[in-house]
Amino acid sequence: MALTALHRFGDEDLNPDEIIIYRAHLSFVAFVIHAFPWFLEILFSLVLLGLAFWYRNVIGFLNDTTVTVGVFSVFAVILGHGTYRFSLRFIDWLYDEDIITNQRIIDYNQKFLFSLEQSTAAMNDITDMELIKNGLIRTLFDYGMLEVRTASSDTNQSSGKRLILVDVKHPRKVQRLIDEVSQRVKTRVEIVPEEVLKLC
Repeated sequence: MALTALHRFGDEDLNPDEIIIYRAHLSFVAFVIHAFPWFLEILFSLVLLGLAFWYRNVIGFLNDTTVTVGVFSVFAVILGHGTYRFSLRFIDWLYDEDIITNQRIIDYNQKFLFSLEQSTAAMNDITDMELIKNGLIRTLFDYGMLEVRTASSDTNQSSGKRLILVDVKHPRKVQRLIDEVSQRVKTRVEIVPEEVLKLC
């Protein structure tokens, strides 16, 4: 894996004899909704600077050192915060994905430049799934959340692991695909990606 965490999941991250069947990406609509407040914050900082320049003769902007430093400081703080939060959302949308292979589900979450999280669930351990798609926007633009539950590998544990795929596009298709692959893995039926994708 590359030193930079801005790393796309690729063939070098797969196990032996593992093949990628499908890559489920985050919905662009979900990205827009989550990033919009931070876009507004960036816009607000630019408007604030513009107003300070427009009324520079009234408030002393660019003439009075204290006022100038104060305006630029406020502008820099608001712009920096908005840009940082917007960048986090953008990197999420660009790099995050849920990968379905013939062996497992991989929830690949890019956090920022040098931070990422990767959770997996083995196909033969999947017990059930829950699809959650609440609200008009999620219904219209066909994205939602899938909660994948697995059997516990620890006999002292009453429940297994949960893998949550958030804001995934076409969640029903993804659910059907996971069901099909998991069933084939458990019954030792050959998995041909093109064939499985046609069924879902």
